[in-house]
Amino acid sequence: MKLQALKYSLNAGFAIVLVLGIVVFVEAISYRHYKKFDLTSSKQHTLSDQTIKVLSSIQKEIKVTGFFNQTQVAEEEMLRNLLDLYAYHSSKFSYEFIDPDKNPGKAKRYQITTYGTSVVESGDKEEKILEIEEEKITNAILKVIRKGEKIIYFSKGHGEKNIEDLNEQGFNFAKKAIEESNYKVKELFLATAESLPEDANLLIIPGPQKPILKAELETIEKYIKDGGKVFFMVDPGDLPELAEFVKNFGISLQKDLVVDKVSRIFGVDPSMPVITQYGEHPIVRNFSIATFFPLTRSVEMTTDSPEGINVVSLVKTSPNSWAETDLDRYEKGEVVFEEGKDRAGPISIGVVASLNKKLDDTDLSLQPLELKQNQIEENKKTKEGRIVVIGDSDFASNSRINILGNSDFFLNVINWLLEEEDLISIRPKGSTAKTFTLTGVQQKMIFWVPLVFMPGLFILSGIMVYKKRKNMK
Repeated sequence: MKLQALKYSLNAGFAIVLVLGIVVFVEAISYRHYKKFDLTSSKQHTLSDQTIKVLSSIQKEIKVTGFFNQTQVAEEEMLRNLLDLYAYHSSKFSYEFIDPDKNPGKAKRYQITTYGTSVVESGDKEEKILEIEEEKITNAILKVIRKGEKIIYFSKGHGEKNIEDLNEQGFNFAKKAIEESNYKVKELFLATAESLPEDANLLIIPGPQKPILKAELETIEKYIKDGGKVFFMVDPGDLPELAEFVKNFGISLQKDLVVDKVSRIFGVDPSMPVITQYGEHPIVRNFSIATFFPLTRSVEMTTDSPEGINVVSLVKTSPNSWAETDLDRYEKGEVVFEEGKDRAGPISIGVVASLNKKLDDTDLSLQPLELKQNQIEENKKTKEGRIVVIGDSDFASNSRINILGNSDFFLNVINWLLEEEDLISIRPKGSTAKTFTLTGVQQKMIFWVPLVFMPGLFILSGIMVYKKRKNMK
């Protein structure tokens, strides 16, 4: 009898050890390999595509140090939850929290003067942030991992949009959006420049109202053929010199105005086409947000693209739109499609062109195969001229840039021109709070079911089991 009891005890002990071993093994695996699911309707606990792309591309260690004291428990927990998402997407991301009151030496080392400051660092670079926001953290990461500084020039002298103007038609908000993406913005008078500055990574020409001189266009052409990038935003009007210039790159600027009566559904004027159709290009890949382009002209691909230039239509209006060629009639309020005179939609209002410069005259034939391939790839990467032409500049003005997807589209164009394809995506958005109002019956059910009915059911079940066992004895 004792032997049998010992046998049962050993079996039970072995089963317990086996179960505990399985639990520990599963827990150890799940600690390093696990999957998160965000079931909130607004995806509050999911990082944006842009942030995930940044995290997947980082090659060196990133560390965030949060300095919070004992009175900031809620803020610290909020940041911790956010940083957990960052660490989930990259093994090179880590974080820690320090109480500056208990560790003044480390606070002094980072020159912390305000509670709630977080320091993002990588190597010898560091960036401080005060807000607990995904956008701020991601931008700080970009600053500490980016090599060098990319500079964007805005042209002046032809009635272009002013990047310092805070009025509705100004471009100050666009400038700030670019700077928040960690690029530097400068201005340039093309008329006084024999060539673009050596530090120019991109030239933006935002809505010129006066002709661009031949000498200026020659400067721009040389810049593009040397691998430069240019973003033209050309409003409706008569600019024949510029139209002839972009034609050399397979782009046709039409003298018309795009009208779309479907825009009235969105409560806007027919002269502000709502775009939901996008071409096949990295700028608009997986882009599903509507964009608005007020007073835009059509921008088409030429029938025959020049050799060595790849041209793609970027954005198109709805099939219900058309290109109005009689601008005088439109100004009189006669918004009617005229068969044979106006062009029926969809209408292209944005075109992108890329061209590769021939390899340098360096003789690569005698170089090792691996070195030769690296040289070819390097030439392709650095010598590709890129151009984007949009038939409107107002979509990026202060009063329009924050409408739906306008800002995302504007920054996607810039990222592609700067060869920062990894950053082309939808930027972090703020979450919206939702309220749920309970009826009187629902409030009573929430009280009675979990607090009274369920405990009572368990107590009643226990009493019944107790009585049954007592009767069996």
